[in-house]
Amino acid sequence: MDTRWLVVGLSLLAAVCLAGVGICTKLGLHHSDVRRSIVVTFTVNALALGAILLVVRPPLQLPPSLLGLFVLDGVLGLVAVTLLFLGVDRVGPAISYPIKNASPVAGLAIAALALGERPAPLVYVGALLAVAGVMILSLQPGQAKWHPQAAVLYPIAGALFFALDNIVRRAALREGASPLLGISVAIGVSSALALGASLLVPAWRAQGVIDPGTPYFALSGLLQTIALLAVYTALGMGMVSVVLPLYTSSPLFVLPLAAVFLRGRERITPRIVGGAVAVVLGVVLVSLNS
Repeated sequence: MDTRWLVVGLSLLAAVCLAGVGICTKLGLHHSDVRRSIVVTFTVNALALGAILLVVRPPLQLPPSLLGLFVLDGVLGLVAVTLLFLGVDRVGPAISYPIKNASPVAGLAIAALALGERPAPLVYVGALLAVAGVMILSLQPGQAKWHPQAAVLYPIAGALFFALDNIVRRAALREGASPLLGISVAIGVSSALALGASLLVPAWRAQGVIDPGTPYFALSGLLQTIALLAVYTALGMGMVSVVLPLYTSSPLFVLPLAAVFLRGRERITPRIVGGAVAVVLGVVLVSLNS
């Protein structure tokens, strides 16, 4: 089999699974709340990765400096996903996921301010396109002028934390750490923090974790695991220029899935489609020219 087609298949699989995470989370939130969605999704994600570690058996050695980076990765990832899921709960996945995917633009801004990097002209074009898409998605429904929805600040803040998380994770992986081991540590930290908070806060402990939304969140965790494994396997084969555009197209899969599975709960308007397309195109330009 041609490796290129395998890379394309894995990248598209990751994009579809990532879109599925948003849909399953929204379906579960109809019966539950964001706290439970975070606990169950991360716990299932951590258990699935732990089982894969037992089968694959990569070298279980991480220098303290790299271990610290992956622990930070887990903390930042927990905050980022919590903000994303709050956005999914308040404004829906069709708006939240395109905004979340604009995180490379936030990473570009952080790199420019902190490291003095000067990207290529096409990167600026992509950044402007992505920002325009986010502004379109932020519009209040039915408003002609730009009056942003307050709840859209959740996925916007989430995108900033995803950008920081990506910078930390890339720094660790550049040092030669096993992606599977590193991601397993990060997800394990996120899961332990989310579960620990649910057990330590008396009000949350009294409410419990399991409820009618649990099956949806468990499926969300499995889909997230598949997406991570697929994209890192594809990146391991090289061809970053093939993987990134396909993987970052996940919001375009959210739109038809939301139209089918969230019918009656979420309206997919031309404004949302246009904003999502602008963000995806902008992020692709930023990713390929950075």
